[in-house]
Amino acid sequence: SFLPFYLLTFFYNLIYNSIFYHYIKEAKTWTEAQQYCRENHTDLATVYNMTDMKRLLSTRPRDKGDAWIGLYDQTDGIRTWYWSLPEVEFNESETNWDQGEPNDHKGVTENCGILISNLKWQNIPCELERPFLCYDGKNLEVCSFMDYQTVYFRQLIQFFFSKKGRI
Repeated sequence: SFLPFYLLTFFYNLIYNSIFYHYIKEAKTWTEAQQYCRENHTDLATVYNMTDMKRLLSTRPRDKGDAWIGLYDQTDGIRTWYWSLPEVEFNESETNWDQGEPNDHKGVTENCGILISNLKWQNIPCELERPFLCYDGKNLEVCSFMDYQTVYFRQLIQFFFSKKGRI
C-alpha cells in the first residue's frame, strides 16, 4: 500500500513548508538587520541548498530593491564567504552571484551580501542601509528527521517493487 508514503509526503510538505523567510522593508545596516533577525526570527536569510535558494527568491517581492541576506566576508584580507547562521557552511558550488561579483567595487571594502532585483547576489559595504530577509528555521531539526524518513520510505517502496521484495 502507498498510504504510508502518501501520509509521510503530506506531513513532510506540511513541516518543510513551515520553514520560511520574512521580507522586512525597514532599511538597516547589515549588522542591525542581523540583530533584528536573531531577536525576532532565527537569523538573516541563509541558503542551505538550491531548494532553499528557490524558496528565498519566491519570498522577496520582485518589484523591490536590494535586500540583505546572511552572507558576509570576514575582513581578514582573504576572500572567504560565510553564512550568518553559525551551523551553516557556505557552499561555493551553490552560489547565485551576479556577473563580476563578488568584488570590492572601486576599491571599497564590500563584505556583506544582498539579493538584487535580478535575484542574484552582490556584495556591498555593510554600513549601507537596506531592507532585509530573515530566515525562520525553528523546525529545521524536524525537517532533517523528515528528510531521513522520506529516504527510508523510498528505499522501502523500491524494495517491495523489486524482485527480492515480491512475495
